[in-house]
Amino acid sequence: MVKIVSSIKKDAFTLEGFVEIIVKDKNGNIKYHYKKKNVVTYASLGTIIRLSFEGLTDTKFQYLAIGTDTTTETPNDTALGNEIARKPATITQITIQQPNDTALLVAEFSSDDGLSGTSDVSEVGIFNAIYGGTMLARKTFTPVSMDWDKGDVFIIKYYITASIVT
Repeated sequence: MVKIVSSIKKDAFTLEGFVEIIVKDKNGNIKYHYKKKNVVTYASLGTIIRLSFEGLTDTKFQYLAIGTDTTTETPNDTALGNEIARKPATITQITIQQPNDTALLVAEFSSDDGLSGTSDVSEVGIFNAIYGGTMLARKTFTPVSMDWDKGDVFIIKYYITASIVT
């Protein structure tokens, strides 16, 4: 008896990201700089599939949001814990490891966005709608004290990279 063994090597597609946060005062001095991996949500998987294949449709991820909740992010999250602002991001395609493998979303939040007083910003996220929508990713961090009235600016740079793990 001859035994035939077949081995198929499986490749895994991953979508991961990291967020860079920079806080500047009204004179452009950096008050805070943070860079950390984020969590991609389960809710975003269906949207990613719908955006990837002909005949399926959904709305592209294009909004960044900030909030004040400190609850640790999980893949089960569907919204920020306490969102205070959301706006369209400037989006470019860049290279991290392979050509054009990364989307870079950038947004700056300030008093120009209607923010006033003070806030302890501690969470950020990516969404596909200006209100509600699907959250692609979320990250929480040690609260950053923002004084919007004194000209503080909160800058988010969100990097989402697609890769193949062999």
